[in-house]
Amino acid sequence: MTAYRAILADPPWRYRNFSDAVHGAAIAHYDGMGEQELAAVPVASWAAEDAALFCWATWPKLDEAMRVVAAWGFEYVTAIPWVKVLPEARTIYRGIGFWSMSASEVLLIARRGSPKRAKIDPPVIGLLTGEPRVFYAPRTKHSAKPLEVHAWIEAMFPGGPFLELFARRERGMWTAWGNELGFRLSAAGVEPCVVPSVPLPLFDGAP
Repeated sequence: MTAYRAILADPPWRYRNFSDAVHGAAIAHYDGMGEQELAAVPVASWAAEDAALFCWATWPKLDEAMRVVAAWGFEYVTAIPWVKVLPEARTIYRGIGFWSMSASEVLLIARRGSPKRAKIDPPVIGLLTGEPRVFYAPRTKHSAKPLEVHAWIEAMFPGGPFLELFARRERGMWTAWGNELGFRLSAAGVEPCVVPSVPLPLFDGAP
């Protein structure tokens, strides 16, 4: 089996608060997974001895995300926030929340062993923006993430191999596993599942 040098994950975090689309609940868009379910997914068995993990998390789930990253066999290194803007204007997207209106998500970066990275010039600034090699991307469809992140990872680890977990679509050199692609991830590993008859739309401008 392929041992992946770079793994990108967008876990379907499960929330307790609301269960309807009016309140923006994730469960209105996809089935969530609890911390223990996510931690049991055998990510370590798919990673190379020297590998990097890039894991999306929301601020309310940051503590769970840290524990899941550790359960997958990786050591947390740093993180990059994705500040969401409205596609039609360079203004900050106003999200939902109880203590604050969330306008960003965070990409956790972790390592296993000593992954070798290619030097990127210019280097990425620690903010997801729209400039070259930097990400400050519009919010589009629910849960969709900026595709620039894939390109950034590809530049750091030329040739891969690359693995995307909980993926929404296939992409070039990447092995992509996710419910919408016919693969369910669980403690048992990768299991076939029924692809939804009406897949969620991809975000605008996706190559």
